[in-house]
Amino acid sequence: MSDFSNMKIKYRAIDWNRVLSVLLALTYIVLAFVFVGGEAGLRTIMFVILPLGLIWFSEEMSRWSGTFNFQGLTASTPAFMVKCGGWLLLLLPIIKVSIVYLICR
Repeated sequence: MSDFSNMKIKYRAIDWNRVLSVLLALTYIVLAFVFVGGEAGLRTIMFVILPLGLIWFSEEMSRWSGTFNFQGLTASTPAFMVKCGGWLLLLLPIIKVSIVYLICR
């Protein structure tokens, strides 16, 4: 028999940014499929890919450098700012609906 007493379980802290962002993205996708249809659902999936990538992989994306639209990116962006940009994009539909509701009521 093997001895499992020396095995250590490595617990990973819950990253609430990941949990909340995927729940919000899934909510968007389900609502689009249910209330608007398949094409809107697929468009919603395409929309949430970039914000989820910015939120989930902010550390890796913050170190990216190179050229973008013929402009050189020579300095890294703080990972916190990349994550905030992802949240801003992901919350954009809620912000838009809130503004329209406030204007039209």
